[in-house]
Amino acid sequence: QGNFDIDVETNTKDEIEELSNSLKIMADSIEKKNVMQRDFIANVSHDFKTPLSVIRNYSEAIYDDILGEKDKKEYLKEIIKEVDRLNLLVMDILQLSKLQGGIDILKKENFNLTEFLQDFENSFRIQLQNKNLSLKMKLLDSDIDIYADSNYLYRVIYNFIDNAIKFSPEDGEIELSATKEEQGIRISVKDNGEGIDEKYAANIWERYYKSQKSGGMGLGLAICSEILKLHNFEYGVIS
Repeated sequence: QGNFDIDVETNTKDEIEELSNSLKIMADSIEKKNVMQRDFIANVSHDFKTPLSVIRNYSEAIYDDILGEKDKKEYLKEIIKEVDRLNLLVMDILQLSKLQGGIDILKKENFNLTEFLQDFENSFRIQLQNKNLSLKMKLLDSDIDIYADSNYLYRVIYNFIDNAIKFSPEDGEIELSATKEEQGIRISVKDNGEGIDEKYAANIWERYYKSQKSGGMGLGLAICSEILKLHNFEYGVIS
């Protein structure tokens, strides 16, 4: 009935006590998911409401014929931009739903890891220049192929670097590295931003979660998490 504040204290030292403890853990887990789901719906509503308001207001101004030709074009440009924004939101929600469906949608192939990572230097040239940031590459010298879906993996690394740029101070440095370790290859994106509070760090991969500062609906890292799980790749965050 939505009341998760249950108290079934038992001290029987047997399977009944184990069951009681399990019920408490389950109640806590369901309550947490419920809160995140409510937050997610609130965030989705907010993120849809803003562009819809812009589209309506600008459309009314054009319909009422109170604008000059130059202003009309500017308003129409803004409407197109907001529609594109809505499309991206919808596609992210659908993408996450598809990834969480448990169906293997990956198209894996062998490709060169170093060449793959070097491409990101061009992908972010403008964003880096806008904040006077530098992207430092620390990549492997040897030719190493990776077996993965390059398109989906591109999305993951892209999201990590995009976040690094977003939370980096101007004139900072972002590092993209690949290093050999016992378990295999570690790919990491490091920035010199303020970091993330420890209480938020464990939850950033959750599908409904976003911290107060992050903005948006908190879907980017949830999508990355699902992609990495499908690859059976280990992943994490260190602040």
